[in-house]
Amino acid sequence: KNRNSQGAENNPSSDSDTGHYEYGRMLCRQGDLFLKVDSVVNFGLRYETTQSNDDKPLSKQDKRYLASWRILCKLIPGFEKHMLSLGGDRKQRKSICSDIMAGMNKARSDDTSAFKTRITSYMLLGAPNAAVTPPLSSDGTKQDRGFHHLQTARLLCPIKYVATAETFTKIRNGELKVTDAMLPRYLYPDDQEYDPKDMSEGIFRGHIMERALRHLLQGPSLALQAPGTSRGKSGNAAIGGLYSVTPQTIAYVAVQV
Repeated sequence: KNRNSQGAENNPSSDSDTGHYEYGRMLCRQGDLFLKVDSVVNFGLRYETTQSNDDKPLSKQDKRYLASWRILCKLIPGFEKHMLSLGGDRKQRKSICSDIMAGMNKARSDDTSAFKTRITSYMLLGAPNAAVTPPLSSDGTKQDRGFHHLQTARLLCPIKYVATAETFTKIRNGELKVTDAMLPRYLYPDDQEYDPKDMSEGIFRGHIMERALRHLLQGPSLALQAPGTSRGKSGNAAIGGLYSVTPQTIAYVAVQV
């Protein structure tokens, strides 16, 4: 007896003309940031065809594969059944995975471009039309950004450090280290105090995160509006098959920001 993915829809949809490329665009905002579709599908097929009495503890990587496999099967009608029906047709299966991956990559690129043109208007906590001072250059140079600009430095500064000009100077000089394990301030509310015993308090509640999420889920026109504001029609999220904020979506937005 083979296993069934939890929450997976195994009946193909006869009235859906959504292609795998478009499903890939949807998956971009719902799946693992570092998802490789081909690897996930190969794992999923092995998992589904393994006898249930052969269960073994899954490794951390395999748990990620399983979570991604279940998201794929839930998102794409009949996906599990279709992949299983291909049997040893590795070429056809790989072609489908490539189409999904192409959609994911294009959606990610589109989101990056859209955020790039609007992110400065989301930075400041005050009035939506307030200007970043001094203004950031528009010629593509990065030399006036990061820890070289007071306002961007404040957002990027690890929550464990006091966000002052002196701190930013020490970071630039290498006196204070910034590692990928440190959580930046833009993830937290502006007045959040550092609590080493509870780093989860307030996380992902920063104003720039909330605006970026509204940008992605409802559309850029609502990014600076008050929470709950609606434009009276389906937002980007519903159009893209996303009806609630998931941990994967929050992680995706945090990395884009």
